[in-house]
Amino acid sequence: MFDQYKTIDYKIPLKHHLCTEVSFTSRYQMPLVQPYNGEIPEKILSFNRARGHAPNGAAVHFYIADAHFECVWNRPEVYLPMLQRFPFVISTDYSLYSDMLLPEVMWNTFRNKLLCAWWQKHGVNAIPNVSWCKEWSYDFVLEGYPKESIIAINSTGIGTDRQSKALWLKGYNRVLEVLKPIHILRYGAMQEGEDASISTFYKNDNFNGATYGR
Repeated sequence: MFDQYKTIDYKIPLKHHLCTEVSFTSRYQMPLVQPYNGEIPEKILSFNRARGHAPNGAAVHFYIADAHFECVWNRPEVYLPMLQRFPFVISTDYSLYSDMLLPEVMWNTFRNKLLCAWWQKHGVNAIPNVSWCKEWSYDFVLEGYPKESIIAINSTGIGTDRQSKALWLKGYNRVLEVLKPIHILRYGAMQEGEDASISTFYKNDNFNGATYGR
């Protein structure tokens, strides 16, 4: 009765071999990401542009559409040498949308942490990129990220919607409360109510430069 399913090739990229190289939390079994307390990058470069550029002191980031860096998850060993050439890498930013189902949010946050932890094991200066969804995501989204570390946070996509801004700020304050970051690399527009004194704001990397605090 199950013959109809035999020809289907389910290639679910679970990446068990990556899991054997990192440690996990006990509650939600999230990968343990190590703190980054090194230099603050002076400039950033998106992954899709970095593939064709020399390192030149830039930090690679993944604040682009998920499809543009799915290759890093599908073939992590292939892209590892490229990322090792850069002095800094801000870890992946797989999307966590408010209308996603719980398993989708958990899967993307798991991938973000697993790649970051695995890169760190292989000598990449990977800076934890912290993102969140609604309140119900806070516990497992933040579990596994280090305290008192330099982290990165993205605010693009919020736009001018008041509800989206409020949700972002609520999650941001929870990050400060739980992780107590020593500095934040901020991508996207500064949001009212955030602590600019501990932040470095980067413009869209189609432009040059960064602003240190405000």
